[in-house]
Amino acid sequence: MAFETYEFSAFRESDLATGGKSKFFVGNTIVVPTAPTLSIRVTDDDGALSGDNIVSESADDASGQTASILDASGNEIGNGGKIYGEVFFWVSDAEGNRYALVEIEQEGGGDDYFAFVTDYGLPKAGTALTVDTKVNIKNKTLIPEYSSLTADVPDPDPAPADEFEFTAFNEFDLLTVSGKKNLFVGDTIVLPELPTLLITVTDDEGNLSGDNLVNEQADDATYQTATVINMDGEEVGNGGQIFGEVYYWVKDSAGKRYRLVEIEQEGSKDDYFAFLTSHGVPAAGEELYVAAKRNIKDSKILVDYEDLTTGDPAEHLFPDPGDLIL
Repeated sequence: MAFETYEFSAFRESDLATGGKSKFFVGNTIVVPTAPTLSIRVTDDDGALSGDNIVSESADDASGQTASILDASGNEIGNGGKIYGEVFFWVSDAEGNRYALVEIEQEGGGDDYFAFVTDYGLPKAGTALTVDTKVNIKNKTLIPEYSSLTADVPDPDPAPADEFEFTAFNEFDLLTVSGKKNLFVGDTIVLPELPTLLITVTDDEGNLSGDNLVNEQADDATYQTATVINMDGEEVGNGGQIFGEVYYWVKDSAGKRYRLVEIEQEGSKDDYFAFLTSHGVPAAGEELYVAAKRNIKDSKILVDYEDLTTGDPAEHLFPDPGDLIL
């Protein structure tokens, strides 16, 4: 049979172990990582991974089964020698589903690598698994095909989402004394009599994240999508994820300070604004001096949706969000 190259993803043992440990044993709990950390490329004249039946710590394969073991950056962390299946573990989740996890070793190497056998199913990323039993592959209890070995596990099920609603202004609604349409430190703004926007957010958590990971993209892996409607019930947003870009300290003529949050939506050029009720809400028609600007990217602030408002409830001011004019 001709030699071929097979490739599958894998984990280090420390990727699976919990509690800061580098190894795990029967009876321990392991957690499935969100992504594999290794890639194993095997050259072999058959499509299956043998054990070490003939000589302990040596592959039971007379020809082939040599492998490169690469980290996520493509660096070789192995030694190019033969790999073999040392043992496999039966692991189970909280619902009693069992999975087969193979421990793979390389001749002359001291590290252990792990991959699931797809024939027995794959747990989702983030799943906690109990290590139930350990079975030695020396006795040919398992000879997995390379094509059935993987660490590419499914994403976890998203948490259920809730809807949050708050009123807001568009940037050009915040009239500046100088007639500008954008907000800058040093400006004086005048608040409209009523909110001009209703933002309805679908999210699996109760706060608005910033754009910490990638500029102009929400630092929230799930949900945080929003509809933005005006007082005529027209959708003026794009349905994408929103995020907190910056907040401003603004103050009235008596020196009282308020926190005004600038909200953006991925793929949109518009900026939306709402106050944090926890820092007070100025009255409509109030003139406010823009004293300072702080980037939420560099801040520990996480804005609760329930804390965002223009001071006016959405009830009776906006059409039902279910009756949007698209």
